[in-house]
Amino acid sequence: MDSQALEEKLRAAGNLADEDVKPAEVALWLAALDKPDQDIAPYQAHLDEMAQRAAGLSQQVETAQELAEFLTTLMSEGYQYTGDRETYDDFSNANVMDVIDRRLGLPVTLGILYLHAAGAAGAQAHGLSFPGHFIVRIELQGKMAVIIDPFNGGQILNAADLRKILQDADGPSARLTPAVYEPVSGRDVVLRLLNNLLTRSTAKGDTDHAIKMLTRMTWIAPKRAELWYELARMHIHQSSLHEAGTAFKSCLQLARAEKNWQLATLAAQALEQLRRRLN
Repeated sequence: MDSQALEEKLRAAGNLADEDVKPAEVALWLAALDKPDQDIAPYQAHLDEMAQRAAGLSQQVETAQELAEFLTTLMSEGYQYTGDRETYDDFSNANVMDVIDRRLGLPVTLGILYLHAAGAAGAQAHGLSFPGHFIVRIELQGKMAVIIDPFNGGQILNAADLRKILQDADGPSARLTPAVYEPVSGRDVVLRLLNNLLTRSTAKGDTDHAIKMLTRMTWIAPKRAELWYELARMHIHQSSLHEAGTAFKSCLQLARAEKNWQLATLAAQALEQLRRRLN
């Protein structure tokens, strides 16, 4: 599949409703963009096999805890997926094709694979808006849910585990609140994956790669005004003024539609400054 076809698929995903975005599928297309000489078919076949095994064996379970234990058997013991602690910041940990090859990844990439398997098993599975570490909530047939940690072999997390993760991210005064248990959409899971790459690119001062990641984020979430604003700022940094203007205009239009007047004002001011520089 060539880059144009992949871009078209990603843009089409961006036009779907949040709940219809399939993270594993979209993450595979994103990975393929960075590996143009590699055949995507074996990786799709792996995802299909994973789903089939999850769907078949899940008929033996009745509770979310049993399903979580089954997922550990399938993903951690069977496929040998685990978190990469030694080279955590390696970009390959955020590329699903590399993760499938190496069986190592970030919390969010491994989480995407667990979400794929759990969904195929008939569970209601969602990533959570937990800071610092991507975790997954699994509910089965309306029964008590469990929260698992894909980075650590699908470990079932209790309140003490969750509190430690939260305090490691936000400091010792952080407390568990309903907000951190909020499920995120498939679209937001993919954005979290891309944001990992964006953060690493920015930290390394690689503006070109940061622009590439932000551009992909606008494909996936074209109605998020703040993404267009950040993309415009990156283009300004590269002195790509016309591209910046286009992104600021998109931001302004979306911000006005959302009645986000603060962001709309910032975008309008930035556009006026650009006009002065270009005239």
